[in-house]
Amino acid sequence: MPALSPTMTMGSVGAWKKQIGDSVVPGDVLVEIETDKAQMDFECQEEGYLAKVLVETGAKDVPVGKPIAILVEEKEGIDKFADYAPEETSPSTKTEQPKVEADRTGPNDRITKADVENYVPSTASQSPVTSGQTASPTATYTDIPQSNIRKVIAQRLSESKQNIPHYYLTIEVNMDKIMKLREALNRDSDGSYKLSVNDFVVKSAALALKDVPEVNSAWYHTADISVATATPTGLITPIVTNADTKGLATISNEIKEMARRAREGKLAPNEYQGGTFSISNLGMYGIKSFTAIINPPQSCILAVGSTTQKVISDASNESSYKVVNTMHVTLSCDHRVVDGAVGAQWLKTWRSYIENPLKLLL
Repeated sequence: MPALSPTMTMGSVGAWKKQIGDSVVPGDVLVEIETDKAQMDFECQEEGYLAKVLVETGAKDVPVGKPIAILVEEKEGIDKFADYAPEETSPSTKTEQPKVEADRTGPNDRITKADVENYVPSTASQSPVTSGQTASPTATYTDIPQSNIRKVIAQRLSESKQNIPHYYLTIEVNMDKIMKLREALNRDSDGSYKLSVNDFVVKSAALALKDVPEVNSAWYHTADISVATATPTGLITPIVTNADTKGLATISNEIKEMARRAREGKLAPNEYQGGTFSISNLGMYGIKSFTAIINPPQSCILAVGSTTQKVISDASNESSYKVVNTMHVTLSCDHRVVDGAVGAQWLKTWRSYIENPLKLLL
């Protein structure tokens, strides 16, 4: 089992892409592996032939380093492994061993077939059967195994919430200018891009990180934005690297492409590992506001709500009021790294880009 991410200790085996006897060359996809981050294609590093599959499709929690297949250099070597089985016990006893506590007379303390046949169970250890016992009621639920990704999410975010002193800063921003600019840019795009509100959020966050670098985890010189993406197997955060140097159209197309491949489990490790700041947007689900858990080792995450309309007073209007588009965002910060005033300054800077979006085009 290969280690396909720095934190991976176990993996699950998906579909084998090669059959026994098939030739392989470097770059060929051998098997699908579900890591602690995503489902990935494992590519061969050597040239040869697949002689034996040791771990079948669907196997869960296979330790890193455990052999899952045998490759041979020459095709003639395939037959040598036809009957190979890396069993710890004799084949004739492997289905019977869990049922008994027989004496072990085989080599290396193994149980042999004769041990099983000579075994006499102890009557003292057998529990009496009560005549009044009844069968358990039929289960009314479905037991769905956790994916490796879900297990890691549970572990990492639990540790984050328990060990990192979170604090939260919430502001409301006026979205009128961005909505008009987005509509105008999309109208003139000729289909080469389609900007979303989130693209403006990402670009603004990257520029704000350059202006207030104390918020960038470990004070990195690059603004690499992790964009939380929901997939069938769990949450993953594809990264828009150097987002401060990219245009809105480039950011938009990169996010859409990486989100598609994330849902298909086709992201490369360098596309979701790392990042210096995270954004989680639930606005498309109608969520007005929420707080997000920091993704360590990052120091902050921005939770983005939906754009809604509200009525505000306006002395310049004859009716003395007007309707505006607003959005709530909440910045979660690690108080060990980012002081409250620094977090507030970052939000103020970010809002200046959002409410004056022409600055994003400079």
